[in-house]
Amino acid sequence: MLESTTKHTVAIADDHALFADGIASMLSTLSNVQINERFSDGKQLCDWLRHHRVDLVLMDFQMPVMDGLQAMKIIQETHPEIKVLMLSMHGNPLLVQEAMKLGARGFLMKSADKEEFQLAVQKILAGGKYFSSELMEKILSNHSTESSNPGETQLTEREIEIVREVAAGLSSQEIADKLFISVRTVETHRKNIMSKLDVKNMAGLVRFALVNGLISN
Repeated sequence: MLESTTKHTVAIADDHALFADGIASMLSTLSNVQINERFSDGKQLCDWLRHHRVDLVLMDFQMPVMDGLQAMKIIQETHPEIKVLMLSMHGNPLLVQEAMKLGARGFLMKSADKEEFQLAVQKILAGGKYFSSELMEKILSNHSTESSNPGETQLTEREIEIVREVAAGLSSQEIADKLFISVRTVETHRKNIMSKLDVKNMAGLVRFALVNGLISN
């Protein structure tokens, strides 16, 4: 995993202290990340942000006093430059969809391992977006086997494989190397996927799945 040389500041908002400690521990080995503060609810975070700045906030959906979505809305209105990675135990599709509308840069299941947490943080800090591999597995599985529209264009096994790797954060070159195909072939598959689903990017794919009920609660 490539790390930038710039030191990025990070805040964690989660009412479960042990989990927040675990996140901090998982990110502590990243040389370009500095954990600034931890908060147990969204109000504490938003109050602190009145006088402080961070590059990234990792925030739970469900918190007392002020939940993650309420805090996300305030952050987007007052500090749109701050990147937010939302965390959840269950991945409720309605919550994910709302967080995306509010400007969240990514969504991660709390069951993710250390490698995925670090990958998600690095991708978002680099200006990209990241959606939980577990969430994407639900999207791909449901889209390929449980579409409610018999006439809907299905993704091929190779296209599903490509989307899975893109969702995991791999570049076209990395996917090509892993699947033993050319970069041009990977790019062709990506264009075909977006064309079939009528979306422009991976975030669009997630929205498509949520809007069309391809993810179950």
